[in-house]
Amino acid sequence: MARQFEQALADLTGAKHAIVCANGTTALHLACLGLKIETGDLGLTSPITFLSSANCVEFCGGRSDFIDIDMASLSLSPEKLELYCETVAIPKVVIPVDFAGVAADLPTIYALSKKYGFYVIEDAAHSIGTTYKDDSGIAYQCGSCAHTDAAIFSFHPVKTITTGEGGGCFNK
Repeated sequence: MARQFEQALADLTGAKHAIVCANGTTALHLACLGLKIETGDLGLTSPITFLSSANCVEFCGGRSDFIDIDMASLSLSPEKLELYCETVAIPKVVIPVDFAGVAADLPTIYALSKKYGFYVIEDAAHSIGTTYKDDSGIAYQCGSCAHTDAAIFSFHPVKTITTGEGGGCFNK
């Protein structure tokens, strides 16, 4: 049953791989482990999130910091992210958080990841079934990993789709 659910999630998102786990926190931790986040690594995320978006980096021995939000998406601001990279430090991983069914500006954040050399994990706990568009107007499913290195869903009772509890981790 779990393998069928994983395949259905991969089919829904378009991600190459999906694995289900205990919860969204575990999914974020798995994504960090998969990207080899370790002691001394810096992770950046949005301040409007559940604590797991920051703690997943800490669980791996890294440290977390926050990037202010973009008022349109309520996710981390790509402009503030670039300013942080230019003036403070370049992170190992950035974890944009989709909020209330609105996707972060993943194409812009992903372009910054290529410019500065960091990984991107989409925290799509709030956006199962949501799509976003790139600059050319092509639509992508949240969780697809089209503009990220990994993505996660949460199936907590307050999320879009629930299994009572649970999470999913996706990659290319």
